[in-house]
This record gives sequence, structure tokens and C-alpha cells, in this order.
Amino acid sequence: MECGVAYEEESLMSFLTKIFSKKDKREEDDEKEKRRIQELIQFLESIAETNDTQEYQRYVEGMAHWMTKIEQIDSARAKGIAEYGNAQLEYIKLKRSEKIVNEYGQAITEASEQNKRLVENLNADSMKKILQEKGADYYRLMGKFDIHSLPYSKEIIADAIEFLLQHSQYEPDPYVGTLQRGLMYLDDFIDFSAIES
Repeated sequence: MECGVAYEEESLMSFLTKIFSKKDKREEDDEKEKRRIQELIQFLESIAETNDTQEYQRYVEGMAHWMTKIEQIDSARAKGIAEYGNAQLEYIKLKRSEKIVNEYGQAITEASEQNKRLVENLNADSMKKILQEKGADYYRLMGKFDIHSLPYSKEIIADAIEFLLQHSQYEPDPYVGTLQRGLMYLDDFIDFSAIES
């Protein structure tokens, strides 16, 4: 599904209003509602999966804005819509955070492989030269990675990890330790271009 923020806000709001406004539903209305719910789920997943960080941020901010407005209305229906909308917003953030962290994990794996290949191809003379020059290869030997291999900025990755840590479902959770180590590994990503210039 394509993402256009104005369309999204309008269609989401009309959808939520329709769900909470029907009193006497017919069977065909139930089928329409099921289709709409499926479309909404697909749409929300497409927002979480987008690679356009600014588009994602605009959507989340727009949806949060609408939910804040709806929460101010003093009615049971408005509260139900706001509760549903806020739950969907949390779902989007969770899916987005998982996507970011998974891509970050892949970047760590690829950067580690690149460093491993460097070490495997070294002989005594090339090792001595690398240690004297203290360029990017020196830092690779020291377990550092090029920041340009990250799929997102360090800040976005850290925010995603922290979001997942806050929403951990199990105690103790082995996943928590992995996330905490991932947060620490961010410090190992440095700008090699600054070193080599």
C-alpha cells in the first residue's frame, strides 16, 4: 500500500469512526468490517516497513496528534477510538523497532565478516604497516566497524533498541541481553572516512 499522510489520516479516522459507530450490524457489514480491518493491518505493517524514516515519523506524529484530539472528547465512543488508535500506534512502533534492530543485526554480521576477511589476508609485513599507519584497517583490527555500514543513524537504532527493551514481555528475557549488547556495539561503529582523510 502506498503511503500518503493526508490520505492515511483521513481514511484511518473514517475507518475508526465506522467501527465504533455501528449499532445494528448486518452480516454484509461484518464482512466489510473484516475486510477493512485486514486492509488496516496491511496498511499499518506497510508503515512500519517503510524505509523512508521521515515518512514514518510524519505518520506517527500525525496519528498521535489525532489520538490526542480524540482523547479530549468526552464520550465512550471517542475513548474507544482513542484506545484502539493508540494500540495501533504502539503496534506500528513495535514493528518498526523490530525491523530496525533486525537490519542493525545484519549490519553487525556483515561488518564482522569484513573485518574477519581483513585479518585472514594479513601477513607480518602488512600487519606491521597497518599498525604503524593507524588508518581504517587498524581500527578494523581493533574490532571497530565503519559507521556507513549502519542501515540507520546511531540515534534511530538506539531509540529502537530502547523501545524494545521497554516493551520486553518476559522476565528474565534472553532477548534483553542481546538488545543491551547491541546498544553497546553501537559505540564500535566509527567514521573511517574521518580517520583516513
